Amino acid sequence: MKTPRLFWILVIALLAGCRSESMGINVDFGRPSGLAEGDRVLFEKNEAGHVRAIQPESDGRSVIGLSVDRSFSHALTQDSSFYVIKDPVRTGSKAVDIRLNRTGGPSLSEGATVDGVSPEEEKGSAWGREVEKGFQFLERRLQKYGHDLRELPESAEYRRLKKTLREWAAEMERAGEKTRVKIEKHWLPRIRQELEAIEEWIREPRRKEDRHSPEREGGTVLNV
Repeated sequence: MKTPRLFWILVIALLAGCRSESMGINVDFGRPSGLAEGDRVLFEKNEAGHVRAIQPESDGRSVIGLSVDRSFSHALTQDSSFYVIKDPVRTGSKAVDIRLNRTGGPSLSEGATVDGVSPEEEKGSAWGREVEKGFQFLERRLQKYGHDLRELPESAEYRRLKKTLREWAAEMERAGEKTRVKIEKHWLPRIRQELEAIEEWIREPRRKEDRHSPEREGGTVLNV
C-alpha cells in the first residue's frame, strides 16, 4: 500500500519542529569569569540567549557554555568577540556581551569553542586607548608650542595624562601574565619609540643653537 503523501508532509513538519531553536557554543575566558548559569547573553543590548553551563578546568580556566537563539546566529561568526560585562538590567549579575568586529564573516559551527576577552584583556585595550590619546595630546601640544614646552606642565590635559599613566602602571603591576606579555610586546616598544622621537625632536634645536653659538664659531664675543 502506497504511503499517503500527506503522511510524509506531516513527518517532515514534525522533524522541522523538533530542530532546536537555539545554538550552543563554548567560550574560553581564560580564568574564572564570575558568570553563573542562567546569566544573559546580549547582542546590541538585546537578550540573545543565556549561560547554560560552566566548566571549570584543572588549570583554573573557565569554559562557558552558551545557548544562543538562532535568530541571532548572524552574531556568531569568526569575527565576533565575547566579553563579560555587568548585566545592565539584573543588579549583581553578569552577562556575556557579543560584539561583531565586522559583518559577513564565516559563521561559527554548532558546539564551537572560541576564546573570550577576559576583563584583564579588555582593561589592557582600554590602557592602550588612553596611551594613544596621550600621544595625540603630546603631538598637538608640540605643534602648538613648538619647542617651548614651558606651558605644558601647567595644562589640565597634561596633569590628566600623568594621572592616567600612573594608574595604568599600577594596573599593569596587578595584571595577569597574558596581559603583561601583550603590553610588553605591543605597547612598551611603542611608548619607548614615541618618547625617544619626542626627546630627539626637542634636542635638535639645541644642537643647532650650539653649532651656531658665538663661542663655538670664534671664541669670546667683544662688546662693541
